[in-house]
Amino acid sequence: MSSLLKPKICLNLLSIRGALRPPPNLPYLGLYRTEGEVVQQDDLLVSQRKLNYHPGANVYHVSDRSTHLLKADCDGTVMITREKVEVDPEDSKMQEQYAHRNFQNLFKLTYNVVPLKMSNKFKLVEEV
Repeated sequence: MSSLLKPKICLNLLSIRGALRPPPNLPYLGLYRTEGEVVQQDDLLVSQRKLNYHPGANVYHVSDRSTHLLKADCDGTVMITREKVEVDPEDSKMQEQYAHRNFQNLFKLTYNVVPLKMSNKFKLVEEV
């Protein structure tokens, strides 16, 4: 009788262990590219829980299961800047985050991708 119960217990433990395991397709949190690195389109720049780094020029934001990803929108060189942000004080979410700073002098780190210089060589093809 005890041999009949053991497989059920093993199956339950395996299902619990699988539920606690993180999903395999989420990237590790942190910086993937830094200032001056050359990136290609759709390369991952930053993986973060909170928006510490914001998307700038030629960078787009993807949210995947409470993880914020910044990806390159074109081929180019990474440039990180510190930019002043104008916050709407009437927005309730902004009031929660920035009311203690009186909505003045808010600066955020921004990821930008400067496009690579395009080549001047091209070949004119006649249409048929």
